[in-house]
Amino acid sequence: MDYILEKQLTFLIWIAGYRTPLGNAILRVFNFFDTPQFFLFLIPFVWIGLSWRWGVRLFYFMILSGFINHLLKVSFAIPRPCFFIPDLALVPCSGYTFPSGGGQTAALLAGFVWMSCSTLWARWAAIGFALCMGASRCLLGVHYPTDVLAGYLVGITLIILFACGYTRCSEAVTKRPYLSLAICSCACLVLSFFSYPKGILFLGSLLGASLTVFLSRMFSLSLPNPKSVSMAFFRGLSAVFLAWILYGLFPSFSTNQASAILFFEGFFVT
Repeated sequence: MDYILEKQLTFLIWIAGYRTPLGNAILRVFNFFDTPQFFLFLIPFVWIGLSWRWGVRLFYFMILSGFINHLLKVSFAIPRPCFFIPDLALVPCSGYTFPSGGGQTAALLAGFVWMSCSTLWARWAAIGFALCMGASRCLLGVHYPTDVLAGYLVGITLIILFACGYTRCSEAVTKRPYLSLAICSCACLVLSFFSYPKGILFLGSLLGASLTVFLSRMFSLSLPNPKSVSMAFFRGLSAVFLAWILYGLFPSFSTNQASAILFFEGFFVT
């Protein structure tokens, strides 16, 4: 084992000695934020409840982030802590560890909140969530600290690139709706060349959401932004409820079922 990994593994074993039943329950709640189910609920809430534009941006960027994270993990091929000590992990874990997908996603979400929300407390709450999310990955025993730091770095890099180019991309898709289908076709082509377990899930969600964007732009079907906070929550929770019903129909959440769920949810999201 690498010297740095060995030292980090020793650190993880040390902090695991301070776990408590209540703390473990809280950590498992944070683990939910790194599952496909969470995004099955989050994206409809943002897309329907808050803003379809930010929903589209969030959706495509989460797909791109997940794909980049997978490529990096395969490239570095560093085993997780649970590979050496199976009892260290509080939740099931598999695959490679570097960089942390949870840390990368948390940084991205914090960046999205910082860009889309002018309320100071919401911005700092998003940063606090990202920090807690990163810490939870180590406390759960599924990542090394360097994994989380690298995930933060990748997420911050992606959000900076997004901030530099999202206006032009949004204007291009608005003026030329067929670009959403072109993006989907290119993404499907790229994904087809990689042996990626979640590839089918990504393909299903890409097809559904891209078709939604195309139709909504072609026929001006998008919902207007909510005029009040109560309306935003009502619409967002209604979308989450629909997602919950769809997920309840397929509780096992296999890859094929998830792709079908995301296709229909993306298609009817307008």
